[in-house]
Amino acid sequence: MSAYSEIADAIVDHAESIARLGARRLDVEAFDAAVDEHVHAIRVLAVSHIDPLADRAFFKAIKAATARASGVYVHMPDGIVEFLVDTARGQRRFQLWNAKELREGGPA
Repeated sequence: MSAYSEIADAIVDHAESIARLGARRLDVEAFDAAVDEHVHAIRVLAVSHIDPLADRAFFKAIKAATARASGVYVHMPDGIVEFLVDTARGQRRFQLWNAKELREGGPA
């Protein structure tokens, strides 16, 4: 297994965890906080492969990992990796960030 595959699998595990969050067991605030924690973990795992745009081989590994996941989709418009995750509270959309964006809390 390549390093890309291992990181991609860990990222998709977090995305699947978002998809499995129970809306009945968590209030809206707790649900959103849990989603935010997983998204942050995903961005931290991916950051070394986003400089400033995604490495193509890394994206292919993520795409392959999401093919095995339920409720997790990924695409790369304009070179930016974007996830779409179906949750109990609707679809969540987020992008992977490069190191500068991660330090600054998002794109400029």
